[in-house]
Amino acid sequence: MVDDNNFVIPEDLQTRFQSLGSAVDHIATFLTVTKGLDEDTQHAAGNDDDTSAEINKQRTNVFGGINELVKNLSGLVDMTSSKGQVAARKVQDAEQHNVDLVKSLGLEHVQTPDNSGG
Repeated sequence: MVDDNNFVIPEDLQTRFQSLGSAVDHIATFLTVTKGLDEDTQHAAGNDDDTSAEINKQRTNVFGGINELVKNLSGLVDMTSSKGQVAARKVQDAEQHNVDLVKSLGLEHVQTPDNSGG
């Protein structure tokens, strides 16, 4: 996020990425529900006439497309959560490295535009 021309990383960035895991759980629940709807539609359509065959053809197209889309979405959200958590940890590690480097050089009391020289 950019705030007054400064790049700001939220302190809870890793937690934000972790929370995407619950979205993956919701997507899995959605897939379970659509599977049930698919099975109910198949049962209701039957298999005894041309209309049944057409309904089942459409059902296969619709639910197949929905399931494929939602599975891809789930994979993307899961990957974003995992990779985002790794990136957030790397940012935290880099910040800590910079703090340690400043301390090792004895520069922690140097005034910068962001602090009062402490």
